[in-house]
Amino acid sequence: MIKIGHTKKTHGLRGGVKATIEEKFYEDFDAAEFLFIEINGKQVPYFIEEVTGGKELIIKFEDIDDIDAARLITSKELFLKEDQIIPAEQRKYSQIGNEYNETQGFAMISTEGKYIGTISEVMEMPGQIMALVQMDENEEKLIPLNEYFVVEINEAEKQVVIDLPDGLLEL
Repeated sequence: MIKIGHTKKTHGLRGGVKATIEEKFYEDFDAAEFLFIEINGKQVPYFIEEVTGGKELIIKFEDIDDIDAARLITSKELFLKEDQIIPAEQRKYSQIGNEYNETQGFAMISTEGKYIGTISEVMEMPGQIMALVQMDENEEKLIPLNEYFVVEINEAEKQVVIDLPDGLLEL
């Protein structure tokens, strides 16, 4: 099973739930007829009846017909089986920033070996991919991820080695 997102709170009185899907799984979610929701440690299949919403997805599942039933599936992780994930060569849409998407949770290290922070999120901004880096418990910075700054992505050590222009971290 592959985690693709999570449900949030209920929406309306007819059993809808708000949900967040990780960007890299949008196409897989769109093609899915059902999702798995973790209930009491087990992944239970739920068939998708309808998906609406613009900025925020609202999912209506079959047999979840009122707010009380919807409450039972709020704040739960959403999964797809591995065979529901579309292979890269069959995707209709490229995954923008795909080479950086998997760096969430990695340590960001300077070329001098200095720890900068931990990448808490990778996001697509107009014209570039940015890493939200947790510098310490009170400070976060947005740092561009591109071929000019990223020297190496070391998956084994979960590190992104970066060569930043002088002064960028002080902004």
